[in-house]
Amino acid sequence: MRFAVFDNELKPEPSFAWFVVQQFGAFFGPLILSISVGSALNSSGVAGEILPPAFAGLISFAIGMTIQQNSPNWAAIGRWVWVLPACLFLIAFGSDWASYSWRFVTSEFFWPGPNGEDAWVEVFLTVPSACCCLYSAGIFFARSRTMQ
Repeated sequence: MRFAVFDNELKPEPSFAWFVVQQFGAFFGPLILSISVGSALNSSGVAGEILPPAFAGLISFAIGMTIQQNSPNWAAIGRWVWVLPACLFLIAFGSDWASYSWRFVTSEFFWPGPNGEDAWVEVFLTVPSACCCLYSAGIFFARSRTMQ
């Protein structure tokens, strides 16, 4: 005699702790990766400015796709990792734009140049925020491919 209660298996639910782990991993992982690739290239100009953030973004997208394919429970929460960094980015960008010119703000956030101090906003806000968005986009992309 079997009881129907024991036939149903409980699925592990996503928790807030997993969201925090993914949030920090998607934010600080690409940050560390971008800094290490940038120091490994050790070049100025277009290659030194564009390749490290682009590499970190591609890795974030690929990790998001991998998470969706291998761990759907993590992906359920990982789809929302982009919200907090994107909001912080928009607040920072908007407050700077209210105080400074468009040209200054875009260069500060996206193209700071070779001067060391000018790159803080890009390194600690723009690149990690974009990587969090790409991580979530990778999850959405992989999910849409599996649903077809």
